[in-house]
Amino acid sequence: MHFDIEDGLPSKVIYGVEQDSSGFIWVSTDVGLSYFDGVEFHTLTTKDGLPSNDVIGTDYVDHRLWVNTLGHLSYLTPDFKVQIAPISSSTFSSYIDHQFVKTESALWISRSNDLFRLNDALDTMPVAPELLREDSTYYWVFEHQDQPWMVRKKKGYRTELLQIAGNQVNTCFEVGDPSDDVFYFYYASRGPLLYCHFNGNVLVINTETETAKEIIQGRDLNSHIRLKDNNLWIIQPRNGIEVYAIQGDTAAVYQQTLLKGLQPSSVLLDKEGNAWIATLGNGLYFLPRQASAIQVVRKANGLTENTINSILATDQYLVAGNRSNILEFFTSDSSGKVAVTGRKTLEDQPGFHITNRVLKIVMPLPGHYFLATDIGLIYYGQNREQLLLQEAIKNLDIGLNGDLIISSHKGIRKIAAADLAQIDQMTAPWEMFNKKAVKIESVFPGRSYASTVDHGGTIWAHTITNGLMQITPTDTIFWKNRHPVFSSQITDFEILADSTVCASTRGDGLVLIKNNEYRILNQDSLLASDFINVLYQDPHGSLWIGTNKGLTNWIAPSFDGPRAQLVTYSTSDGLLSNSINDIALWQGQVFIATNEGVMYFKPSEIINASQSPKLVLYPPAVNDTMVIKAAVASLAPNENNIQFRFASLNFQDRQTITFQYRLKGLNEEWASTKTPEARYAGLQPGSYTFELRALTDKGQVSYLSTPFHFKINRPFTQSLTFYWLLFIGALAVMLLVLQSFNRKAKNRELNQLVKEKTKALKEQNQALEASNAKLRRSNQELNQFAYVAAHDLKSPLRNISSFVQLLRRRAYDKLNQEELEFIDFAVKGTQQLERLIDDLQAYSQITAYSGQRSWNTLKDLVEHAIGQIPDLQKENHVSLLIPNHKIWINTRNGQLLFYHLLSNASKFRHPDRNLLIRIGNIKKDGNLCIYVEDNGIGIHPQYQEKIFKIFQRLHTSLEYPGTGIGLAICKKIIEEENGHIGLSSEEGKGATFLFTCRITEEREAALATPLSN
Repeated sequence: MHFDIEDGLPSKVIYGVEQDSSGFIWVSTDVGLSYFDGVEFHTLTTKDGLPSNDVIGTDYVDHRLWVNTLGHLSYLTPDFKVQIAPISSSTFSSYIDHQFVKTESALWISRSNDLFRLNDALDTMPVAPELLREDSTYYWVFEHQDQPWMVRKKKGYRTELLQIAGNQVNTCFEVGDPSDDVFYFYYASRGPLLYCHFNGNVLVINTETETAKEIIQGRDLNSHIRLKDNNLWIIQPRNGIEVYAIQGDTAAVYQQTLLKGLQPSSVLLDKEGNAWIATLGNGLYFLPRQASAIQVVRKANGLTENTINSILATDQYLVAGNRSNILEFFTSDSSGKVAVTGRKTLEDQPGFHITNRVLKIVMPLPGHYFLATDIGLIYYGQNREQLLLQEAIKNLDIGLNGDLIISSHKGIRKIAAADLAQIDQMTAPWEMFNKKAVKIESVFPGRSYASTVDHGGTIWAHTITNGLMQITPTDTIFWKNRHPVFSSQITDFEILADSTVCASTRGDGLVLIKNNEYRILNQDSLLASDFINVLYQDPHGSLWIGTNKGLTNWIAPSFDGPRAQLVTYSTSDGLLSNSINDIALWQGQVFIATNEGVMYFKPSEIINASQSPKLVLYPPAVNDTMVIKAAVASLAPNENNIQFRFASLNFQDRQTITFQYRLKGLNEEWASTKTPEARYAGLQPGSYTFELRALTDKGQVSYLSTPFHFKINRPFTQSLTFYWLLFIGALAVMLLVLQSFNRKAKNRELNQLVKEKTKALKEQNQALEASNAKLRRSNQELNQFAYVAAHDLKSPLRNISSFVQLLRRRAYDKLNQEELEFIDFAVKGTQQLERLIDDLQAYSQITAYSGQRSWNTLKDLVEHAIGQIPDLQKENHVSLLIPNHKIWINTRNGQLLFYHLLSNASKFRHPDRNLLIRIGNIKKDGNLCIYVEDNGIGIHPQYQEKIFKIFQRLHTSLEYPGTGIGLAICKKIIEEENGHIGLSSEEGKGATFLFTCRITEEREAALATPLSN
């Protein structure tokens, strides 16, 4: 087998081949490092961390794959990650060849004239001085008889071989001459013998006797050496692979040359015994292990010709029929080896026939043979032959009832068992046939290739026209309408011990029929092929199935039997042909008739030599984009398209391996495939386990050591929380429906009640309207009364105040100081009462004025208020930050609002600092608020609600003059505008009054604008 760039190799130039402990084949090329898993090549390059793409060779030592490149020495970790060797780059750069030996205590690495000793952590350890020499000494470390050895060579000195123990020399002896040139050291060892390339020759060195002998002369200096069985392979790029049969340490006899002209560079003998041959420009060659258990009898061994069509085992002989009208008789010796010891050439018959193949041989009675040939049914016995039926006979079968069933191109015939029994009773059986004493009965017309009789005497037969038929004495049942397989050409029948009828087909596998039911076994069931030529049931009950792709043995067959008990033998086991014409079991060995002769073997010897496949599962791919690297994966609901890729590291049988897999959580049945890939699309949420096994054609089964577990999480709509919410929602809907019905009933009641209440309300509204009219008249009268009362009250007060002051002026000289103070108290009292009447009148008129609103700028309102407060006119105490803001308010009420707020700030100024009042706006709780901020004495938080109540004062009129109504007026004005007024203050730190009102957007920048006096 040959691998090239078309097969996935990155280059045809291959320097070396290596195998790691897992079984991967590593290929060193001039454009990267590739590994082969039995399916395809995967390549690592500098993009993956290699120091150079020019990979000269690899060595698998100490659980690491060491990589020699034109760059620095590197190695691969078990997960194929490239690591640079932790050794001085100046020492190891730009050199291509290193040797490695692992001992219990150290890893030895040699490179030209350098020798290194590393511990398990790859730290450098000292090398004993006795192992080293001065400059210009070359070292090669190698393993021989499970011990570390070293070749040491200095120019002008003999070559030394040293066995290393720990860090010391255990054994040392010299070979060769001082003039020898040793540029490379390639070797192969067996026992104490070391076969090595040395100075252009091949030596065999006995390390026990410390002697050397030259056995092959004149080879290339760069010649690799391998031992394969008892042959020594000398690999030379210019001359090919020379194969020598070795005779211990005495001689090597030339056998043949392989791959001459193809420039082989190195050879790997893998764990199965296969040979991998690297070439410098011609790709990679694979030579499978040759099975020694297969024996062959061909023309060169005594056969008339190689093509054998039929075979029959008797007590004395193995009889074979070829395509040239000849019977061959075989006998065996004590070792089981067979040879042709007799031959019978059948007589020519009149009529036209190109050839006369012996297609089937049966022996219903000892010594009496019936032959199916192209010219007819031939009887042969007692050294005489007779043509019984002159038509092309396709098959013969001895039914379970003893009848001889004949399949020919004209139909199905039979000779009854009773007639056959008469053969032994006659002295000259051929005379019986001449006299037509034996009856050949016609069973069914039509071209047929196979027929038989089961335990009950039912004939099972096939014709091209009618397909499979079940013929009883009373009826004929046609099966072709049940399934297309029953219309396929049937080539042979066998009846199993459990009465199962086995029918082989040409293209549709093996059909099993029992109790009117049927099953089909095919390549997916591990048959070698669906094209079956012949069936043979041996005396032990095993069913042998001969196909065009090998021989399959079904051990303990039955209708419900396990399909895994199928073992296949093919060219990969040493057969010269996969096309099987006939089968027989004789003297403990299986014999098969093929176009390449008669082959025979003991099945146990081949099965014991085969190996179970080693399975590798690559990280699965999700949605063709993401790769899962965790041992257990948790995936999102939409990450439900999974691709599994796997391989079997069994190269000898890689073409015959069948993979079986299943995804537990989805199904329990194993699916079979020859393709190392499995895809699952649209997986539903849940937990899954991917299991994998591989079956060889020898019935050996390997299981994936660690199944892959993963979970696809449920979407929220399928979660328990969602179902609870759905349940609650459904319950809520039910409640809403019930509530709706209940509401409708209540609505009817309410409608009736509304009608009644509407009528009553209408009556009440009429009464209320009358009451409101009466109230409006009363309010008008009350306002008129208040105005008149205030006017009438203020007139006497002014008189009292005037006359008291007149009295004070006239009697000033007659009154003492205390009497003057009494008069002042009276005057102040009348003035305070007059102000109180004015404030009460203003308070009572707020509602009346509030209905007459207009747009007012804050500047106008504030300037009017300042004009009424003398203390604010002296200096610029007020900073108006938003002069052009407008509020929708009655002008009188707005002026009154700011008058009392500014008056309050002026009145309660702090004695230790200049008065400062700021008016602006801020956002608070989503509303635009106007604030009036001062730096006065402030108000304790516990009194901040009290001051907005009428006649509520925190100070006496002697401390701070006033009526106690001002802030109550402010509150009523704001509430008439559907606003709110509040206070933020700390005692001694001033106060800030905030109120909301109908305010427009600011039209100018918020700049502090001092007001003029």
